[in-house]
Amino acid sequence: MNFLYPRPKEFSNPDKDFTPEELGAILRKPDADLTDTDFLCIFQSPVCAGTYRECFYFVPVILKRLQARSPDDDIASMTDYFLNWVDCFAEQLKQDRRFDEIVSIVMDEARALSNNFEGESTAGSIFCGIFSGLNDGRSFDHAGDKLLKEMLDKPLCYDNAAWFFCLLECFYANLYQSSELLRQLSADDPFKERACDVLLKEIISRNDGELLSYWENVLTRCGVL
Repeated sequence: MNFLYPRPKEFSNPDKDFTPEELGAILRKPDADLTDTDFLCIFQSPVCAGTYRECFYFVPVILKRLQARSPDDDIASMTDYFLNWVDCFAEQLKQDRRFDEIVSIVMDEARALSNNFEGESTAGSIFCGIFSGLNDGRSFDHAGDKLLKEMLDKPLCYDNAAWFFCLLECFYANLYQSSELLRQLSADDPFKERACDVLLKEIISRNDGELLSYWENVLTRCGVL
């Protein structure tokens, strides 16, 4: 994604939620040196560091950062804050013809991550953050569920079955409640049993007792064991 507006020389701090020193410190840094905390300040909707145009400069920067998947970043919070900002400024982004491009980039990142299950990891945090954010934001039209359906429409394998149960476990723990697809699948016992069989077959073939114990606990909480 190209830069649409110039880098701001200062943030207008419209809600006076930050000190001039905090915002000045962010702008003195090169883009490559910005931290996850800096991005949280910039995209903290609805009390952002600056106006829409001031914050938009950093959209290509944070997208590149999310794609880098640095384990040093608080990826879950960055993803959540950024998607919330996109949702809040959806109309302006549509006028600038950038909304669909941003959503497409984010969804492509989630698709790439969904090809390999990495639950408790940086990649897992990004995938779950994208799934949640794209369902929670009103302007996204439940795009998180569209991603999940797209993934589960493929033949069941270890990776998509694992992602399904990872999300379903969170749903049973009262997370991701905006997902209508998870709500439907939580009551679909035949599908859950098929996914469980695929998952356990692969886990048993790996002869990994620790992995088997982990998934037995997850599947028990999901009501399939």
